[in-house]
Amino acid sequence: MLSLTVGWRVIPTGVNAFEFHETRMKTLLVPLIVVVVALTSPAFGGKKNRDWQTGKLVDSQRSQNVVGAVERPPVGFDSRRRTNNVYEIRDTFVIETDSYTYTASEVVRGTKPPNVTVNGPVKFAVDGTTMYLLDDGGTEHKADVTKKVLRQVSEPPK
Repeated sequence: MLSLTVGWRVIPTGVNAFEFHETRMKTLLVPLIVVVVALTSPAFGGKKNRDWQTGKLVDSQRSQNVVGAVERPPVGFDSRRRTNNVYEIRDTFVIETDSYTYTASEVVRGTKPPNVTVNGPVKFAVDGTTMYLLDDGGTEHKADVTKKVLRQVSEPPK
């Protein structure tokens, strides 16, 4: 049987090259569609239906901490080595509900601060040690719960 080499594929000469590629594309497209549908479903990574609560945002702070250093090599005629600090920027939120006071912290990705109102209502959901917070613009922020304090019965909400 004679064959024709197209790129790195060997196509039998009795087969139309267009039909060969079309059939090959269909066999690759079906698994791709299955993977995309599976990954966008809630079980694999799509948005979950969260148990949203409303609380009062008591405090919001941004902090910058040195987490390491990077040494830069000498440039041109300057033979000195320079060291630059590496910073981690965190936003910390304190949210009060009728039964708990939560402190949560997220590592900032970007420079834009969350659009939140201190002493205002805030929607959030807690899933284990992870808190999902909706800011005033509707953007979801994922933070780690660092403290959960049970409120005393005699203590009224602030």
